[in-house]
Amino acid sequence: MVVARSGWSAQGGFELYVEDAQLGLDLYDDLMRAGAPLDVGPGCPNRIERIEAGLLSYGNDMTREHTPLEAGLDRYCSLDAPIEAIGLEALRRQREHGVPRRICGMGVSGPPLPGPRQPWPVSVDARQAGQVTSLAWSPRLELNVALAMLDSPHHASGTQVTVATPDGDRPALVVSVPFPGAVQRPSVGSG
Repeated sequence: MVVARSGWSAQGGFELYVEDAQLGLDLYDDLMRAGAPLDVGPGCPNRIERIEAGLLSYGNDMTREHTPLEAGLDRYCSLDAPIEAIGLEALRRQREHGVPRRICGMGVSGPPLPGPRQPWPVSVDARQAGQVTSLAWSPRLELNVALAMLDSPHHASGTQVTVATPDGDRPALVVSVPFPGAVQRPSVGSG
């Protein structure tokens, strides 16, 4: 059996992997029984929680075309460690000269939108500045929350942008991730 503290949401649970399906069913029943006093229950991937927590989806929010610095994973990179690693010098140069684009959070105004099947263009002053990669309506924040890969310097929190959605252009505001308890709303007519 493999136990992993991973997943695609911010629920803070564990995943258990077994090869024998019957063993898995028995294990599940035993865990639910033993965990009942602690209100243990099953979880599932939750797109809203994933986006609010700033958890990236590989192939959607980041790909092999992005560096760890662009994907906001710099806290996991020891760029100053005395080690040899493929790409380490390139990452050090990128850190020194500036990251050209970065994943960021975004609040998008208006009524609920569907999640994009293909990235949606983001612009600043009518010039493309990046793209929305994931989006969901957040009932908690009463706002469309999104992850977007934006060119520098537009990924700074507080930047007003415009998102081209299937329902037309929408003002949006770049915010930090994980999303705070309250998010400043985008100004109408901005970007």
